[in-house]
Amino acid sequence: AKGKPSCEIYDSIALMYESRHPGMRCSLLELKDGRLIHGGAPSMPKEYCDDVNGLKNGPNIGSCGTSTYTGKRVLVEDIQTDSKWKDIKQYALPHGMRCCWSEPIIDSSGKILGAFGMYYDYPALPNEEESKDLLSGARLSSIIMERDQSQKRMQEDQKLIAEQSKLASMGEMIGNIAHQWRQPLTAISAIMANMKLTIDLNEQLTNEDINQRVEKVNNHCQYLSSTIDSLRSYFDNDSNNLHEFDLKNGLSDTIELIKDSYINNCIELNLVLVNCLIINNQNIFIQSMLNLFNNTKDAMIINNI
Repeated sequence: AKGKPSCEIYDSIALMYESRHPGMRCSLLELKDGRLIHGGAPSMPKEYCDDVNGLKNGPNIGSCGTSTYTGKRVLVEDIQTDSKWKDIKQYALPHGMRCCWSEPIIDSSGKILGAFGMYYDYPALPNEEESKDLLSGARLSSIIMERDQSQKRMQEDQKLIAEQSKLASMGEMIGNIAHQWRQPLTAISAIMANMKLTIDLNEQLTNEDINQRVEKVNNHCQYLSSTIDSLRSYFDNDSNNLHEFDLKNGLSDTIELIKDSYINNCIELNLVLVNCLIINNQNIFIQSMLNLFNNTKDAMIINNI
């Protein structure tokens, strides 16, 4: 079962028990937020599966809806006449289903995960062997469902950790950018203050002086704009946006973002960068390098390296 989608495993379980009892049809339903969700039913009509998929469970909602609501086995001998099926029997009878037995699927902590159902095309109650298989089918299904839900929780936890890591990295990045902005903003302020002072002193500003100072201000503004582009790129999570880029440029962009933080912590960067073209997502590459450099810096600070 390793590596197989849960729906394929559910189908295999249903087919195994069907092979033990000719004429039987089995279904596995998952319980999610009080609703029955199709898990596996390889021999059931698709129309029926679609009709009951998403059905809210309750004390008189068929066999599986009732068993997942009460947490107890439900045996319906005749769908046509049983009150638990009165509101939904129109889905089952056109497909020849006449009896349905349901065992709740319960995990190791006692939580109800779903239901394992057995159907025949004639009114009946289970014999001893069928009764044992109904229970064993539910227990076997619980192992798969519990494993599947555990894996989903792990994936959600990993996603949350990744998001938290990115938020922490983003905070570090914004701090780096804010620090990088101080110098050019200070320089722009000094240039403008100098021009104002020159005007206040009634000194003449030549066109060359004005052009030189405007060019300096423009260069600083271009630098500020590039840091905004870097921050915007950081928010771009389109992992499918693959294109050719030079690793050297990607690393250079990363170093521009973290170099002041390294300098402030008296850490010297000595890197030899070489050109290397690859096809990947440059933004994700930069994000990964930012995490690597920031983690390295933190480790060096903690260990007094």
